[in-house]
Amino acid sequence: MKSKKIKLIIIPVVILLLTVAIFFMVSGKSAYSSVFGFDTEKTITNSSELLSEKNFDMVKFNEKWSSSSERITYRSKNGNSVYINYICAEKNQYNTDTIILIPPLGYDYTIMLPVAEHFLEKGINTVTFDQRMHGQNNASTFTFGHLESDDLQAVLDYIKMNISTPVCFGLFAQGTGTFTASYYLSSGYNNDFDFVILENPSADACGFVEQKLKGKNGIIPEKLFNSMAVSSINNKFGVDCDKINFLSFAELINIPALVLYQEGCPEYSAESGKEFFEALRIPEKDSAVFSSSGYMTAFYDENEKYTQIIDKFIFG
Repeated sequence: MKSKKIKLIIIPVVILLLTVAIFFMVSGKSAYSSVFGFDTEKTITNSSELLSEKNFDMVKFNEKWSSSSERITYRSKNGNSVYINYICAEKNQYNTDTIILIPPLGYDYTIMLPVAEHFLEKGINTVTFDQRMHGQNNASTFTFGHLESDDLQAVLDYIKMNISTPVCFGLFAQGTGTFTASYYLSSGYNNDFDFVILENPSADACGFVEQKLKGKNGIIPEKLFNSMAVSSINNKFGVDCDKINFLSFAELINIPALVLYQEGCPEYSAESGKEFFEALRIPEKDSAVFSSSGYMTAFYDENEKYTQIIDKFIFG
């Protein structure tokens, strides 16, 4: 009789525990998807839709620049295939000042083409590439700049294969692209570049995740939802978000830097941009704030101000 009673108690408890476990597993997956809710094909679509919304004429762009464009896949140190789009301002003129543009989370390299065109018109060669898990880069992990910086090194190595005289190298990164740029520059490679422009950098990995999850927790307490997302990301990608602090990276950057950030953008914390700028220890630094509320749309919404600021920073 006792045995039956124990079973009657244990079975509901087991069912309850399994239900809770499944709930947290599903919630963790949902939390993860709220940050990385895309696949490689989706990133291409996201770029196409935003460029179309901003009336960027891709056909016209390709008609003007395709003859001086080179699209190749190059292997990075960690064995990853990096898709590169290399455009010369003047056909086959590789010995020219060059800027590498790194796209943000959720978009392929084409999202950087409007900015690239601005530099091309100024006579600067541009190189864009797909980040890990984006576009034609089919890597299965996102490491907040660690392995991504190897891909950036591969891109730079490929560029150097084409040049025979010293040129000025610039680095321009948006959103999560700043993770790659700041990680790379903090790893002792500052001498590879002459300047860096960072748009909407984050202060740390956990803060970035929390910002992406704002208002998406539903009935789950916000802190618990954030914790589940971080845990899921750590397990899936083999990283430790708690130890990834971009402000410590900023302290090690020793080339001229321009930090651009937005106020009033729900997907981005302007405070992070301010903190990142303040963490830079170099004297040659500047910052600019935009009122544009659309994520990564300051270039379109405040184009004159945006282009004047970056031109002044680069050309003086």
